[in-house]
Amino acid sequence: MVEIKNLKYVDSVVKLQQVLRYWKAFTFDRNYLDLDDTVKAIGTPEQPVERKEDYPGRWVLSRIGEKASKPATFHTAGVVRFVSDMETGNYVPPGKTPPGNLAESRIQDTPSPL
Repeated sequence: MVEIKNLKYVDSVVKLQQVLRYWKAFTFDRNYLDLDDTVKAIGTPEQPVERKEDYPGRWVLSRIGEKASKPATFHTAGVVRFVSDMETGNYVPPGKTPPGNLAESRIQDTPSPL
């Protein structure tokens, strides 16, 4: 695992590579599958997932050996240019003050599942 505790900000390609290596290896649950490793393993004997028909016309990627069509959960890391507030997204209840970094054009006054 890459050490990033003392890294205050990313200001070089090398630091960005360190941070991405760390987060690509990090998972919240040991049962999650690494997306990169899974994609590389598709079509090989080590392939950890298979497609299962949930119902006609709907397919699910499940771990090999799962009896039901329970979806597999994946983890990965990437760089994004824009992200909504991690606590609230772009939802601001009517009459409340939006966070200062939320553009007025992005404010929604009804919650969204996305």
